[in-house]
Amino acid sequence: DIKRDMDILLKRWDTIINKAKNSRAPVLLYRDVEMVPRVIRDIFTEDIDKLIIDDKDSYKEVRSYLEHNLPNMKDRLELYEDSYPIFDAFKIEDDLKQLYKKKVWLKSGGYIVIDQTEALTSIDVNTGKFVGNKDHSKTIVKNNIEAAEEIARQVRLRDIGGIIIVDFIDMENEGDRKKVISKFQEFLSNDRSRPQIHELSQLGLVEMTRKRVRESVAARELDPCPFCKGEGMIPSPSTLAIMLEREINRHFMMTGKKHLTVKIHPLNIERIKERLKPLLSKLSGYIGGSVTFVGDYGLAMDEVEIV
Repeated sequence: DIKRDMDILLKRWDTIINKAKNSRAPVLLYRDVEMVPRVIRDIFTEDIDKLIIDDKDSYKEVRSYLEHNLPNMKDRLELYEDSYPIFDAFKIEDDLKQLYKKKVWLKSGGYIVIDQTEALTSIDVNTGKFVGNKDHSKTIVKNNIEAAEEIARQVRLRDIGGIIIVDFIDMENEGDRKKVISKFQEFLSNDRSRPQIHELSQLGLVEMTRKRVRESVAARELDPCPFCKGEGMIPSPSTLAIMLEREINRHFMMTGKKHLTVKIHPLNIERIKERLKPLLSKLSGYIGGSVTFVGDYGLAMDEVEIV
């Protein structure tokens, strides 16, 4: 890779020098390539068998770039001309949808759960529906190896960086643990960010670090949920009803008003409708006031406004 990059840079430098000698100032000597050729320059390496493009203009642009900079790679370029969408033809659409989900199912029926936080990313491995054969230890090893392959893939696709903790299913045998680690290292070997992984602990935990080159896919392409504000959880109906009772009681005590208007998200009104009548009856009984509930879509699921 280093020699390849050096050859491209030297060729580009010769072009710049020649242009400088044969041009009159002011003149633009060099400008970085556009996005598509830039991606090709950075990612299209010898270990990639084929590059398929479904846009004729982009295809011509990339072919021209390859002819000038990587002539040995131009035969690997292919124009996709089928009417069927290219993302559907190669099942890329399914992978894109999977990128935004915490739970990723494995072919065997097991699954992994990916939780990204500011401090680190945790990945939990579960057998799920996978029961395997009668030998329980072999089933666990097989599930862990399959999970290790998918984890290596998801880490690359999601561009997860920083500290990553993987919780494999517990394995009692030291040989099994070494086998899983060896396979995990093999699956990660194609990652250009060169992740560093540590030994598997007796609890089945693996700590690994991956260079954070840019924001992860989740950070770039997802916004916090307006309902839970990124927490991933909202109050249950019973918790919400108790919370409302305390908040309403507090406002009656502090303001001395005989009537309050309570604004909550409309979905919350629906969620606690069975609890509203006894709640209002209880409040009017020991406070002597009345309460009106109003739906407000501008509020999060755990927000309450009382006026």
